[in-house]
Amino acid sequence: MTCVLLLDIFFTAADLARLRRCLADTARLAGLAEPRRGEFVLAVHEVTGNAVQHGGGRGLWLARELSDRLDITGGAGGAIATLEFELAVTRRDTPGLASAAAPGGPARR
Repeated sequence: MTCVLLLDIFFTAADLARLRRCLADTARLAGLAEPRRGEFVLAVHEVTGNAVQHGGGRGLWLARELSDRLDITGGAGGAIATLEFELAVTRRDTPGLASAAAPGGPARR
């Protein structure tokens, strides 16, 4: 299976609403169908919200439950959470994976 990075963005707490809208649009354009798209957006939103507010907790548990895979690694700018969701076949003949890397911590612009 091929993994496709959908979004790699730095963010702060002030960016969370805009990030959630961007995730929904990006996942839709990648072919992730409902209800899986909603689960994808919720899982990434929980991880990003927890990253800037608490550094972990219930959001990570929920993200693990909703996603096909969740990896968290340390990076130079903070933790990097990578979530994978299997795409439903909607526009292609072969399934793939949607992935969103969500680095936490202060935004770098």
